[in-house]
Amino acid sequence: MARWTEEEIRSLVRDEMLRGKIRRNLIPEEEPAPEEAPTGLNGLVLYCSTNSPGKHDASGAFIPEAKAFAKCHGIPNSDVIGMGGSGTARRMITLEALRERAGRNLDCIALFCHGTSKWLQLVGGLKHVHSFAEQIAACIAPGATIILYACSTADGPGNYDGDDLGASVDGGFADKLRDELSDLGCRGLVIAHETAGHTTWNPYAIWLSASGTGRAGNEYYVSPRAGYWRRWIKALRSTDLRYRFPFMTGDEIRAELDATE
Repeated sequence: MARWTEEEIRSLVRDEMLRGKIRRNLIPEEEPAPEEAPTGLNGLVLYCSTNSPGKHDASGAFIPEAKAFAKCHGIPNSDVIGMGGSGTARRMITLEALRERAGRNLDCIALFCHGTSKWLQLVGGLKHVHSFAEQIAACIAPGATIILYACSTADGPGNYDGDDLGASVDGGFADKLRDELSDLGCRGLVIAHETAGHTTWNPYAIWLSASGTGRAGNEYYVSPRAGYWRRWIKALRSTDLRYRFPFMTGDEIRAELDATE
């Protein structure tokens, strides 16, 4: 398969921006840009900036949630990138954003967009996961967290690796990404949703660990069988836990939920 050259990528991005299909950071021209938050988490936030026909999925979810995540963690506006355009354009911009940050030792990359078990809106299908993982590997620190705030990317047709309720991640997008990163020697977590649902409220969140020497395990952050499951759902909808839980342990999440009982 032919690879895009750097000049071809930059040309495509320029053309799409000139045609008005891509806007970075999506700050309306008539509004002043918000002040940069103090630098906190060394992260990158990528999000879909255009609504699907007849819907408000970007303006009502991806855009505000991506910006709220960045604000919560002190990620500067220069590392918060929105994109529209065609599927090819979105993929090229995603890869370019990662390529520009090679060597940055990012601790987190968060993506806010649509997804399925075999597709991520900002990347494409399973055949594109390898090139996506290569660019991630070049810019993340050991132990980095990759968060897919998207539907169903942790779902898959294969078997569940753990011993909890029913999750089946094998062969899905998140599983493929975890395996590719591990094969590239990366250690860290890929976090994704098992089911369809709101980009950040979805309680069926699963972590998949990359060992750097081969695939490792995966587990729910909060099991659907847990006695505090309803409190987990409520907290994701009503507090900033939805932005913080990827960096917490299960015990830390439970302690915070127990404190609100």
